[in-house]
Amino acid sequence: IEEFQFKLEYNTSLPEGLTDLVECGVGQCRTLRKVTMGAGGHQTLTSSILKGMIQNPSLEQVELIECDFKGNGTLLVQLLQSGLKSVTFGQPNIVKQCYNITPRDLANAIGCLCDNTSLKELTIW
Repeated sequence: IEEFQFKLEYNTSLPEGLTDLVECGVGQCRTLRKVTMGAGGHQTLTSSILKGMIQNPSLEQVELIECDFKGNGTLLVQLLQSGLKSVTFGQPNIVKQCYNITPRDLANAIGCLCDNTSLKELTIW
């Protein structure tokens, strides 16, 4: 499997065990090159998605949809430093994309891009 897409609809209750499954699956599958994840606005699922992506050196492209970054600013910076080629936050035609991201976290994340020579594309809707 090279590409994985998963989207939890916004405001859907979080199924038990999903966060562990996502973190482990995304983090351990070394054939993955592209992951598209929709967190449905859940902070804990956003955290698990980010942790899994950071753990997987094979990933080249990630897309994050409806993520809640409260308390996840450090993980966001680590993701952008992890050697990815393409990062997309959000999708067109969805009003709210990234929830609870502080100006400081966003500044830190963008600031770390100066050191990332592998990232070729960053899209924020």
